[in-house]
Amino acid sequence: MKSSRPWSRPLPPSNWPTPAPFWAWAAERYERDPQRWLALQAQGGNVNLALLLAWCDEVGRRAPPLHTLETAIAPLEALLQEFRALRRRLKPQLAASDYHALLQHELHLEREQQARLLAAAALSESGDVAPGQALAHYQLRHAQNNPGH
Repeated sequence: MKSSRPWSRPLPPSNWPTPAPFWAWAAERYERDPQRWLALQAQGGNVNLALLLAWCDEVGRRAPPLHTLETAIAPLEALLQEFRALRRRLKPQLAASDYHALLQHELHLEREQQARLLAAAALSESGDVAPGQALAHYQLRHAQNNPGH
C-alpha cells in the first residue's frame, strides 16, 4: 500500500556507488598499480580516500571537500593504522593462518572505511576542485607536505 505522506516516500537513488560495487571497482584499480597507492600511503595519504577521488575523476564528478571526507574517516583511520602496524609487527611470530586472519580483519576495516567515505560523500556538497583533478590535487598536497618521500 502506497502512502501519500511525503516523509514515507523512498529517497531518490544516490549518484554515489554502493559499498560492494565500489569495493570491487577500487580493488581492480588498486591492483593495476599497487605501488602508486602505497607511495601515496607512505606520504601520509589515505588509499581509500584517494580511490574515491579517482572514481570521481573517472566519472567526471566534482569530489566533496577533502576535509569532509577526512573528518568522516579520521577515527577509523587511526584504528586502521594501529592495527596495520600491529599486524606487521606480529608477522614473524604468527602462523600463516593467523596472519591471514589479521589481514582479513584489516580488509574488513578497509571496507568499513570505504562505506564511511561513500556515506559522507553522499551527504556532502561538491568541493572546489575541478572534475578530473581531485586525485592529482590530493597527491600534490601530500607530496608537498612530505617532500622526503
